[in-house]
Amino acid sequence: MWLCQNARPSYKTIADFWKNNAKALKRVNRSFVSDCRELSLVGGKRATVDGTFLKASANRGRVHTKDSLSRGFACLDKLIESHYRAMDEADATELEGTDPVDPDLVRKMEELLARRAAKKALQDRLEKSGDTQVSEVDPEARLLRKSGKSVVGYNGQIAVDDKAKLIVATDVVQDGNDSQQREPMMTQTSEAVGNEGLVGLADAGYANGDQLKGCEDKGMKMYVPLPDKAICKGKDGRIGTEDFRYDKATDSYVCPAGKRLLPGGQTHLRRGKKYLVYRSDAKGCGFCPLAARCFPPTSSSRRVTRWEHADVMDRHRERMAEDNGEVMGLRGSLVEHPFGCPEGLGGCPPFSDAGIGQVPW
Repeated sequence: MWLCQNARPSYKTIADFWKNNAKALKRVNRSFVSDCRELSLVGGKRATVDGTFLKASANRGRVHTKDSLSRGFACLDKLIESHYRAMDEADATELEGTDPVDPDLVRKMEELLARRAAKKALQDRLEKSGDTQVSEVDPEARLLRKSGKSVVGYNGQIAVDDKAKLIVATDVVQDGNDSQQREPMMTQTSEAVGNEGLVGLADAGYANGDQLKGCEDKGMKMYVPLPDKAICKGKDGRIGTEDFRYDKATDSYVCPAGKRLLPGGQTHLRRGKKYLVYRSDAKGCGFCPLAARCFPPTSSSRRVTRWEHADVMDRHRERMAEDNGEVMGLRGSLVEHPFGCPEGLGGCPPFSDAGIGQVPW
């Protein structure tokens, strides 16, 4: 902070300072955490993770997706076509001894063709990279959206150790949300503080079953609120998945009417996850008074799917239900200030168009 304040005379000075010293600052950060560990200033039982958007030196008009490029091509093609028609009309009505075409019209046509060629180059870059976005100014910056706000930049992640409330792990990614960042940040934190059995705290943006399993497999317990969308609720009075109780002892689901849904040996993949299928007995459900609210319109039985590692989610829900706020109540006080204070004070400039590797984290 002292270095940034003393480089305050202009934004360019701060941007150049970060750009030229990013790698050195990262080494200083790692060395600082290592020294704090030797002095027993870090190494608590809990760590909190949070993220925020970091603005790059680029505007959203310079970041393109496949759809936005297609719309740009359509607009340019219409303009080019109209200019061709104007040139053809000028040729047809030219008088002897006059210029065949308005030089200004020719210049505009050349500009349109140059703009189209530039967009084609961006489209080729996008297809070659396999990414979903391409940025003209900062190649690694992305248009990110979260919690109703958007920014062209990066997603900055931090983890705070609860012993002395120090930041012990940082990262910068291109993801527009935090759902894939919990395990990487907790793993980095565990290595930094030397504690393999950390208890991790995060907000609902980090809710992800695969990430929960990854942390649990490494001996770390997580406290993360699960959003409502994580539970399949019934609509318009219909019976939803949350109305079925899973019986671990018999590996079956019990419906509101007391009937059991047994595993049918079938599985299916959804978004890369494997789900087991549980079905009810059509004969046993045929005269059920709840059938009209339970069965799909084209079926005479009910099907419920269960993620193959759903026991991880069950244990997590139990842990969250048992917490009376003692654990989750610490999250905001530990991790909100590092981002909240600079944002509240204002005056924090965006990063230069240096890319993720030049961000001094």
